Amino acid sequence: MQFPEHPTRQAGEDIEVAHRRLLEMQSLVTDLLTRFLHSPSPELPRNIDDALARLGGFVGADRSYVFEFQPGELMSNTHEWVAPGIQPEIEGLQDVPREVIHYWLEPLAQGRAVHVPEVALLPDERAAEREILERQDIRSLLVVPMINAGEAVGFVGFDAVRSHRSFTPGEVNLLTLVADLICTALVRRETERQMSEAQARLKRQEERFRIIADTVSDVLWDYEIEEREVWISPDWPRKLGLNVEDSELGFSDWLEHVHPADRQRAWDTLNEAIRSGAERWECDYRAVGSDDAVIDVEARGSILRRADGWAVRMLGNLRNVTAEKRRREGASRSRALEAVGQLTGGIAHDFNNLLAVIQGNAELLTLSDLAQEDAECVSLIARAAHSSAQLTARLLSFSGQIHLNLARVDLAEVLRELAPLLRSGLTEAVDLAIEIEPGRYHVEVDQAALEQAIINLAVNSRDAMVSGGTVRITCAQCRLPSATVQDIGEVREGDYACIRVIDTGKGMAKEVLSRALEPFFTTKQVGQGTGLGLSMVYGFARQSQGALTIESEPGQGTTATLYLPMSDLPLPARPSAAIARSAQPASGRRVLVVEDQPDIRRHAAKMLARAGFEVASAPDAASALDLLEREGPFDVLFTDVLMPGGMNGVQLSNAAAHIVPDMKVLYTSGFPADAFDQIGLDNASELNLLKKPYRTTELIAAIGRLIEDEGGD
Repeated sequence: MQFPEHPTRQAGEDIEVAHRRLLEMQSLVTDLLTRFLHSPSPELPRNIDDALARLGGFVGADRSYVFEFQPGELMSNTHEWVAPGIQPEIEGLQDVPREVIHYWLEPLAQGRAVHVPEVALLPDERAAEREILERQDIRSLLVVPMINAGEAVGFVGFDAVRSHRSFTPGEVNLLTLVADLICTALVRRETERQMSEAQARLKRQEERFRIIADTVSDVLWDYEIEEREVWISPDWPRKLGLNVEDSELGFSDWLEHVHPADRQRAWDTLNEAIRSGAERWECDYRAVGSDDAVIDVEARGSILRRADGWAVRMLGNLRNVTAEKRRREGASRSRALEAVGQLTGGIAHDFNNLLAVIQGNAELLTLSDLAQEDAECVSLIARAAHSSAQLTARLLSFSGQIHLNLARVDLAEVLRELAPLLRSGLTEAVDLAIEIEPGRYHVEVDQAALEQAIINLAVNSRDAMVSGGTVRITCAQCRLPSATVQDIGEVREGDYACIRVIDTGKGMAKEVLSRALEPFFTTKQVGQGTGLGLSMVYGFARQSQGALTIESEPGQGTTATLYLPMSDLPLPARPSAAIARSAQPASGRRVLVVEDQPDIRRHAAKMLARAGFEVASAPDAASALDLLEREGPFDVLFTDVLMPGGMNGVQLSNAAAHIVPDMKVLYTSGFPADAFDQIGLDNASELNLLKKPYRTTELIAAIGRLIEDEGGD
């Protein structure tokens, strides 16, 4: 016979069990709290798995798990513990739409636990929920939310699979507390991950910025406007090519190196851009190094503003644009050259034709028996016509449109032969020294234009030494450096034959030096110069594929350097004395003059007839060919290059060669050189050309040489 246990003893045992379980729960919570709070993030997955296992065992669950909400209304089972013999579900619960637990979402969002003591007893309106749970053999469950910043970010769940059961309020509180711990740990890990990624991005950005700042040629700067803090590339002097002492590398020191004349303007434009609401600031100014060297700087910056338009920061760059500015100035000079050339070329032909008539008739009058007073007037007319012709030639030379008779010459030999003429052109107070370094100085130039260029440079030096001094002319091989090529433009880097004309004169100020090559610019008194001397040399250098540079400082004299490309080809043999001599043409020689300008045609025919030639003339190529067919052969064809009627002088000479094969040809033209290019005369430099306006003696001598050359053959 069994007696029932004493009620008092039973109650005591229940209290003792409850107390022991409470102590176990407190110990479990303390241990989990310590581990979650003090363990590093890499240990978090293991701590969560361990917590799920201990909690599952403590409350007698068959499965415990963590679901985390993902972007796109998805959720994933990230951690799971199952009791022995229970089927895991984690692999099939990845990226699951949250919609499948829509009946839990509202309470979870409100921070309430979802407790289903017995799945089979769920009402019909929750049939879908019941079906999903039974499919996983879940008989009872408890789901507690993970809340961060008032928003559900997931949940911790506990399932009973082998039998249904109810979770006590104490167990719900325990699981809620642990869910908060897990949530806090997950949030902390995510925060640390984001911070780590942010730090990594920041480090990469800093590294990228450092690389950019080190590798780009520009100087970078960052201006925190409100804090008045400025950062500038530490090596800004090197990047700008500015000589700055080591103690002057800060931003305030940089401002001290802005040219005093530009400093206030740069500061004013910066403040105006900030105040005006502009998004960008741009300013060009000059900077001065510790050695007083001046460079041109281009400053650009973007202005960052708050939503209310208040400027808070500026980011920008500084760039040395000295070489670029020189190139722009060179391009501007080239455009000026082109404009002058177009203007000059437009009037050169007609002007030269008029001068030819004036000059030719003046020569005729000088041969007449004139009274002394009339002879002086004619002489003045002839000199004025000659000066006008020289002025046109200088304008064409400056614009690079004068026709050059190219030939290979020895630059040193030209300088030696020119020395007596140079000495005679200098005053007694000016000494001349010519220094030719040993070497080979073969260049391909127009010798007459070269001699005139050297004379112009020497005369310019003479005029700069009113009280006397020394003109030193040197001839040497030199290399045109890349920096100079960039400044000059339109020339190649390499070896050149160089003539330097160095004087000890008064020198030029920077503003004068900057304009020295401009046409018609002169510092001489009115009537003492045309301002075309240096311009002509500059044009000759450009047309000869060379360059002209001028260095000068007040009180330090001037050095003009003429660079001419070296030629590897040998010099041609000098003509024999018989060929070089201008002999009188033999009587009975026939010359056909073809010229579209009636006055010039009549003048040339008259001059040649007076010289003893038998002369016929034609206004165009068609008439000339007709004369050749009707009147038989001529010894010389004297023809204008450019004529109306559809056939130029070269085409005429080619057609005439089929009629009179041995006829010599002398060309003439008053057009600039680029007019020949327009009609496709690539070999214009090879033409036997007499430029307009020509003198009668020059015409007769040129034809005489052609005829004598025929006799030499």
